[in-house]
Amino acid sequence: MRASKEGAEIDANALVDLWELTEHAPVVTSGWARLQWFASNKPEIYDRTRTACSIADWIILELTGELLMEETLAVESGFGMVATGDPTNVLTQAFNLGHIQLPATCPPGTIVGKLKKVFADTLGIAPNTPVVACGPDAKSGLIGLGVYQSNEIGIISGWNTSCMRVTELPVFDDTRAILTGRHVVSNRWMLDGNAGDTDATYQ
Repeated sequence: MRASKEGAEIDANALVDLWELTEHAPVVTSGWARLQWFASNKPEIYDRTRTACSIADWIILELTGELLMEETLAVESGFGMVATGDPTNVLTQAFNLGHIQLPATCPPGTIVGKLKKVFADTLGIAPNTPVVACGPDAKSGLIGLGVYQSNEIGIISGWNTSCMRVTELPVFDDTRAILTGRHVVSNRWMLDGNAGDTDATYQ
């Protein structure tokens, strides 16, 4: 939430609408707001920054030396377009972050690379074990529920509660009350109504 100011400034920019590309808000939770926070508050870090991705993508980079953004995670962070899964590099100039270049995206289940020997030894896993890109927790949880056909509904509840309905095409909510995301199953999307901090409410 430290990027509240930067997120509000992006939301107020009438020429740039992150929602139109990603169907995700508030922008304060996006990678773009966080990059702008670093540009304003930690220039010594920002000046050395050339790309951005999710923590999961970074872990795979460390394990394999290969960098791709898993497309469903990319959409969640504002770095991927909901309709195609492609990176939102078009926004770098709009947000005055022109030297940032997003990595290419890949579908969930893609073998990004092979496990480096240094990690294989530490983990007790064979070197060159394939390392696979995985989607976000709630979306992956739909697989565990067997929810992937059009109009099926899955609810994943923990610290928050996502109520997700599967669609065959991206469906956009003009009121911006419900998010649209990519399913971890190809050619599937979902409408996601999140009930917020349900764990604290329950407690």
